[in-house]
Formats: sequence, C-alpha cells, structure tokens
Amino acid sequence: MAAYKRIVTKGPLPHCYMKIRLEFQDPSVTKSLTINASTLKHAIVTSMKGLFGELGSTENIDILKFEEENNEAIVRVRHSFFVKVWSSLCLSGTFSGHSCAFRVNQVSAHLMGLACNSREDFVT
Repeated sequence: MAAYKRIVTKGPLPHCYMKIRLEFQDPSVTKSLTINASTLKHAIVTSMKGLFGELGSTENIDILKFEEENNEAIVRVRHSFFVKVWSSLCLSGTFSGHSCAFRVNQVSAHLMGLACNSREDFVT
C-alpha cells in the first residue's frame, strides 16, 4: 500500500502564474502583425523597462504557453516581482506602434489553478 505524504507550505510560493491576453484597439491589426511567444515576451520586457528602468527588465519572465489565434499566454514570474509585472502590463499601451491593452484574465500561485475558470462555467 502506498503511503501519501502531505506537504504544507508556509509563506508565498516561489512563482506566480498569470493568464494574459493582448488585445488591439483595431481588430484588423491582429491579422497584419506576426505575434509569437518571443515577440510577446519582448513586449512585456519593454513595458517593464519603460516603467521600472533597467532593473525592471532584468527579471526572468517565462512564457509557458502561447495561443496565436487569440493572443493569449500563460506567464510565470517570481512571486516577489509579480505586482511589478502586473502593473507594467496594465500601463502598457502600444505594441509595435499600434494601440493595445494587456488583459490579465487569471492569476494563481499554482499552475493548476489556471486549468479552469469558474467565472466562465455555467450550469443550466
């Protein structure tokens, strides 16, 4: 019989996960631009650098998953840097010279927490 070990963590976990979406003011821009995970990461690092300077752009940001059809990504950042990343995303307004907005859809300390969104599930 297998013995299960219960693990309890105290304090914040080392990473935080965010589900974000890049939305453009003009929907036709999405068809003309080629957006992939590396260009999205560059846009995030650029917005960090614009708000917090060189120190803001040195933090490690990981794009775990990127969906090109709706410009949605799952991003992993250190927990201690999480608020700075969120604030720079909210204050970012341009991507390659086009007006845009980063929408933070979900946030979780666990990657599994982003698996489903209770606000989108409806029981009829």
